[in-house]
Amino acid sequence: STGGMEEVLAGHPAVAECAVIGVADTLKGELPMGFVVLKSGVTKPEAEVMKELVAKVRDEIGPVAAFKL
Repeated sequence: STGGMEEVLAGHPAVAECAVIGVADTLKGELPMGFVVLKSGVTKPEAEVMKELVAKVRDEIGPVAAFKL
């Protein structure tokens, strides 16, 4: 669920705020898309944080979770 994914994203130490919505997908019908606001002072590159977030969602929600940031 999008709420479960939001909880996972919010648990990352670099994330200040987050939201997950469903977006249309021609293959699967709908995919979750996450939006995050990083905390002030985060120096880690965005690409690294994104990679960590996708891995965290897959680890905690399941490996079949198709997720976009």
